[in-house]
Amino acid sequence: MNVRTETDVERLCGELGRVLWSDPSTGFSIARLRMDDERVWVIKGDLGGLQSGERIEVGGRFVEDSRWGRQFRVQTARPVLPTTADGIARYLGAIGVRGVGKRTAERIVEALGAETLQIIATEPERLGEVKGLGATRRAALVETLGPRLQRDAALLYLHGLGLSPWQVRRVLQTWGDNAVRHVRANPYRLAEVGGLGFAAADGVARGLGVGEEAAERIDAGILHALGVLAQRGHTAPANTLVDAIAAQALRLDDLAIVGRREALVRSGALMAVGECVASAQHDREERRLAVTLLRLADSRGATLTDGEQQRRLTLAAEALGFPLEGAQRAAVQATLTGGLLVVTGGPGTGKTTLIQGVLAASEPDGLRVALAAPTGRAARRLGEATGHDAVTVHRLLEVDPHTLKFNRNAEQPLEFDLVIIDESSMLDVRLARCLCEAVPLGGRLLLVGDVDQLPSVGPGAVLQDLIDSERCAVVRLEVVHRQAARSSIVHNAHRVRRGQMPISDGADSDGDFFLIARDDPERIVSTVVEVVQRRLPQRYGFDPLQDIQVLVPVHRGAVGTEALNTALRTALVPNGAVLRGAVGRRGAVGVNAGVNGGHSLRAGEKVIQLRNNYDLEVFNGDIGRVVGEREGGGLEVRFGDRAVDVPADAMVDLRPAYAITVHKSQGSEYDAVVLVLHPQHHLLLQRNLVYTALTRARRFCVIIGSMDALDRAVRNATPQQRMTQLRGLLCSTERSRERGSKDQS
Repeated sequence: MNVRTETDVERLCGELGRVLWSDPSTGFSIARLRMDDERVWVIKGDLGGLQSGERIEVGGRFVEDSRWGRQFRVQTARPVLPTTADGIARYLGAIGVRGVGKRTAERIVEALGAETLQIIATEPERLGEVKGLGATRRAALVETLGPRLQRDAALLYLHGLGLSPWQVRRVLQTWGDNAVRHVRANPYRLAEVGGLGFAAADGVARGLGVGEEAAERIDAGILHALGVLAQRGHTAPANTLVDAIAAQALRLDDLAIVGRREALVRSGALMAVGECVASAQHDREERRLAVTLLRLADSRGATLTDGEQQRRLTLAAEALGFPLEGAQRAAVQATLTGGLLVVTGGPGTGKTTLIQGVLAASEPDGLRVALAAPTGRAARRLGEATGHDAVTVHRLLEVDPHTLKFNRNAEQPLEFDLVIIDESSMLDVRLARCLCEAVPLGGRLLLVGDVDQLPSVGPGAVLQDLIDSERCAVVRLEVVHRQAARSSIVHNAHRVRRGQMPISDGADSDGDFFLIARDDPERIVSTVVEVVQRRLPQRYGFDPLQDIQVLVPVHRGAVGTEALNTALRTALVPNGAVLRGAVGRRGAVGVNAGVNGGHSLRAGEKVIQLRNNYDLEVFNGDIGRVVGEREGGGLEVRFGDRAVDVPADAMVDLRPAYAITVHKSQGSEYDAVVLVLHPQHHLLLQRNLVYTALTRARRFCVIIGSMDALDRAVRNATPQQRMTQLRGLLCSTERSRERGSKDQS
């Protein structure tokens, strides 16, 4: 689309006519606006849910579309209640009440005058003054107009605060009829609305007269700081760190913040944890998790004789084709007799083999065993490797897709005797707490994972804290088995884990791990395209879209996922039919090429699902290919061997997937991995990030980029430490138990 700005921002006022196209997932619409002088303009943009027949005011600018001509691009949109008799009559005639057309509306306005709308909203009985308007039509008019006027009042109020159309829509989606009441009571609650954040809420609050040093403003800044730190994984961050982030957001001195933080602790809104502080929610989650973990750790299974244990190990050996030895043997024995076991180890150390052995050794008991993992891809991989059904943890706990609450809990526990969770390093505090509480009394829990990988996306460091607490049995798998030891990928992953630089195979070898040094961002991008499009397919037979996955630490920048996706898309899907769907604001899927800087989707596009969708049975991290458009809107996307009809309102969860972040790859494996590193990624150049990326590769891995950035990442192990209180709670609870036992004796 060739767009040219012709005028500065200006405002148009008129009646919203026919909506030509609308995407409910983004709010983007194309519609006609009839001006008072009868001119009609095509307007496009986020109309904030306004409907045909309403009088509206839009702000924006005229643009010249090379295909459709002169149009008005909307930046703001709000309703304008009509004030003239003719305008009120048109408004009433357009709201869709059966039997209230143009003539009836004119009679209503003639009877009630310029205050018609207010009278209907506050004194509906006066509609009886309108001759020929029966009781049925009067009731229908009041029932339809009341909520609409209430909604328009809310729209006018929220727009008047300076919120954009999409922000207004998000507020109304979150709070509905209570939106205005919540904002008036405390404008900082706007920070709770997804996509708005503290800065938007602070702008509204300051506009409403909240002072710079008002207690409610500082309190909101402190809660904002805790939210920022929770996004970094911390559940109980240091007071000084909270104060610093709050001071930066509030532009105030730390001293003013310290006093309010201490007041919040005294009120119980925050919880003091030594020199750290936790939100009431995170404090409650970690305390409940600690209690449940200790209950599981103290639980004991049936006592088995040495002969019976040997028989179970023999069954495992027969199923696997070789006997279990060392740590794997000890892990199987511990699972048979204990309530909680953690197994951790790097690539090639036999974690999946261990799970297969546990399953075989558990058969004589007739145990009901559940296999699960935090992501859909990890669950499918677990099922394929073991030959048993495996599901996501959310599906295991029977999540309600609408409320996101779990139907399995302490009151209605899981109906399994043994629960095995793979990739358990990805469990955040809330998911771990819900899972552990759902394990029935007498049930057993086996957590398997690689503690050296990236921690969970959500807050907490559950696996690390549990291991460090020494409050349950932990088995470390450290021996790399013979077949895996021949892989340079596995060898280099363990080198990185130890803080050593990886070693590239020879350029002319048939190796599986290579380093390609590039420093210039443009050369990095062009090399990635060349490797994905030509080198790997020609030399190893990899399919560029199906087998190869590019991993990057960040989204933005010259060598982030956005830039790489653009370049790879151009190279790999140059002739795909352009579809109406488009990647819009910050990647959200909308309509029309160029919306908010996005691009139109094409047939053959490689996409990733960002959120579990239980209605479609598509899960976070699933990668698919766009087939084409659905009749009636939306897309057909093929995930693996299954075609899925993705409706328009679910397209917002799709993103281009030629390149994805390393964090998003957790729990997945790919035949070939291309890892891109550059000094621009400095905030995320960490050892566990490189280690995680390497362990995602099954058959081939290449790192393209700055060797200085790689060296910095391998040496940087500090960011792995998350500030939490779970480890301390596990240890202090145990000490309290020991003191209690001594007192009783």
